[in-house]
Amino acid sequence: NFYYNDEVTFVCNQGYYLLGAFTVKCQVDLTWSDPAPTCITAPCPSLTPPDNGTMRPIGLNSYNDEVTFSCNQKFVLVGASGARCQANRHWSHPVPTCQFGQCPSLTPPDNGTMSPTEVNYGVTFACNQGYYLLGAFTVWCQADGTWSDPVPTCILVQCPTLTPPDNGTLSPTGVNFYLKDEATFGCNQGYYLLGVFTVTCQADQTWSDPVPTCIRKSCPTLTAPGNGTLSPMGANFYTDRVAFSCNQGYELEGALDTTCQMNQIWSDAVPTCNPVQCPTLTPPNDGTLSPTGANSYNNEVTFVCNQKYLLEGASRVRCQADKTWSDSVPTCTAVQCPTLTAPSNGTLSPIGANSYTDEVTFTCNQKFVLEGASSVRCQANGTWSNPVPTCTDVHCPMLTPPDNGALSPTGVNSYTDEATFSCNQHYVLEGASSVRCQANGTWTDPIPTC
Repeated sequence: NFYYNDEVTFVCNQGYYLLGAFTVKCQVDLTWSDPAPTCITAPCPSLTPPDNGTMRPIGLNSYNDEVTFSCNQKFVLVGASGARCQANRHWSHPVPTCQFGQCPSLTPPDNGTMSPTEVNYGVTFACNQGYYLLGAFTVWCQADGTWSDPVPTCILVQCPTLTPPDNGTLSPTGVNFYLKDEATFGCNQGYYLLGVFTVTCQADQTWSDPVPTCIRKSCPTLTAPGNGTLSPMGANFYTDRVAFSCNQGYELEGALDTTCQMNQIWSDAVPTCNPVQCPTLTPPNDGTLSPTGANSYNNEVTFVCNQKYLLEGASRVRCQADKTWSDSVPTCTAVQCPTLTAPSNGTLSPIGANSYTDEVTFTCNQKFVLEGASSVRCQANGTWSNPVPTCTDVHCPMLTPPDNGALSPTGVNSYTDEATFSCNQHYVLEGASSVRCQANGTWTDPIPTC
């Protein structure tokens, strides 16, 4: 709260000035001695551009405004090149003047040029191709009639001689290379460039980049097809040709060879080697084959004939590399042997059997002995395994009764005949009481004694 005789002082922010009373006092009638002042922008005096010069922008004079000065051609600025309106309503620097500049005439450096050549306020220098400028590129005529820097010099810059990369080219050739000269590299057909294509001679007499290298173009390494080979192994450079072949029993499906192309892609894909296929076989009439459907290289097929049939030909064939079977399909032929007749005084069984593998059994009538095989089998060659046997009438020696004894019956001596011996009263039989005529024509025992 403000009371009688209290004073209040006003201050404006930087860049503003006070319009009204700086101090007001509380009066006895409870009013202030002056109204509150206002703070208005503090302008600086308006500026005008220097004679023979310009000022930008024009019309600015508020606090913190900035202007810059420059002189017309052939005039040199003396003083500050800019000024700023300060809080105290004064410019930071006075307006400069533009004085006519007159500096000594310049001559371009050896092996160089200067531009412009008809004015004195500033000159820019450049060196001829192959030369490097040592010094200031631009000099300015100063108010004291001297140049801001001495005339620069142009130094010859020559870079080391270049040689083309192995399997590559260089352009141009046979010339010296000077500052900013460029050399271009290329590679022979089938090679690609690793590095930069163009290098530039620099001011420090070095090339902007090292000489590149020419790398021989290559395609991905190939692998032989399954069940096959490739030749030559490891070939994968540009223009290399690789040939493919299949192992015995396999045939090639695809390209016979492939060539590594400029785009580093093979001209053809790796082929495949498929097993050779022989013609499909059919079983012989009255026979079978196993396994069915087998006709790839090295597959084997076995043939079997039905019962009573004989296989004529190979019983097994194999699919060969030339797509043919090792043998032709065999045939199954019905085999028959000559019809048999029973031996005299004998019989055979079964009657009429004469097919391949048939067996026939022979028996002789009572009192007859079988001479030969008791059974025969019809063979693959159409003959019986043995000839028909014979039934022979067998006789043993005629028997006589023992002394003091008797024989019964008398006169028997055929195969299987039996005779019985007995002794007279008061005599005892020593030996077999009976004998039988055997197939070998002998009796089973000698004549006993009494």
